[in-house]
Amino acid sequence: MAKIFINGKEVRLVKNIKFANIKQKSTLLEYEKEIEKENYSLENIYVSKSADVDDSEWEDIITDLLDENDLFARSGGFDILDSDKRSDEFASIENGSSLTKEQKQYFKSKCKRLCVEVNHNGNVIYVDAQGSDYAKCVGVK
Repeated sequence: MAKIFINGKEVRLVKNIKFANIKQKSTLLEYEKEIEKENYSLENIYVSKSADVDDSEWEDIITDLLDENDLFARSGGFDILDSDKRSDEFASIENGSSLTKEQKQYFKSKCKRLCVEVNHNGNVIYVDAQGSDYAKCVGVK
C-alpha cells in the first residue's frame, strides 16, 4: 500500500467512521446517543496521531471532551493530501471566506478530515480538534 502524506507527515486512512451531526459536546455518551438516533455522517478520515491511554486518561477524556488536552493540541481539521495538486491560489489561504463558490467546492472536494486516534483496551474514538486543544468533533466505528 502506498504511503499517504499531508503536509509532509505520514497519515493513515481509516474508513467508515461515524461522526454525529453535532459538535462540541462534553461527553462521549452524548455523541453515542446521536449516533443511535442515526444522526451521523459516515466518513473516511486520516489519522495523524495515535495514542494508547490508561483507564484514568480514558475516563477523563470521555467524560470531559471539552477540557484542554495536550493530546489534541493543534490537531485535526481538514487539509489536502500532498499527492493532490495544490494550486498557488490555495497555498496561502488563511480564511475560506476569500474563496469564490467554485474554489470552495474544489477545496472541499479535495479536503480530508484529520483526527487523533485514542485507544483504550479496544475502545477507539477519533477526535478532530480542528486546530484547538479539545475535542470539537468525535467519531466512532
